[in-house]
Amino acid sequence: MGQYVRHFLEGVVTEREKEDEIYIRGLEDGYKKGREDWQIYFICSACFEHVYIQPMSDEHKEIIVHFGMERWGHEDCPEEQENK
Repeated sequence: MGQYVRHFLEGVVTEREKEDEIYIRGLEDGYKKGREDWQIYFICSACFEHVYIQPMSDEHKEIIVHFGMERWGHEDCPEEQENK
């Protein structure tokens, strides 16, 4: 009887390990997709590689201020709203 219990438990552990691997792979894939879709970066003028900006860092806040001062906005916003 102990042999059957051991065999059953090995199957349970194996299934649990598969579920853990699926979860971890999904988490990693989701993180990667989220980063690709939402990361903030600019291109380095020296090496042309991405320089990543951490959200709400000092650099990110400077970008927000710069865009505000340059009156950047949505493409669909009417020009009249720029004068408000």
